[in-house]
Amino acid sequence: MEVYNKIRVIRPSTRDASSPYRVHCDEVGVNDTLRITIIHESDRSVNLLFEISGRELGGKNSIHFLPEKTPDGWQINWRGGVQPNQIR
Repeated sequence: MEVYNKIRVIRPSTRDASSPYRVHCDEVGVNDTLRITIIHESDRSVNLLFEISGRELGGKNSIHFLPEKTPDGWQINWRGGVQPNQIR
């Protein structure tokens, strides 16, 4: 059982708001865990952590998300039928 760590940086200065962020996960096996840390290029208060089991990934090569700025911070909207668990 392996834990694969990925980091993605929200970059509104260079990325269109409707462009989803990709997280490659083709190396994650069914007994592994994918851990995704999401930070922001300029807002250091953004430090989100998500986990999903390889079994839930169902052999996907990648998963995608769209970050959304809300009055309370940032919301991560997952796409493609996956919903990683938010740890923090």
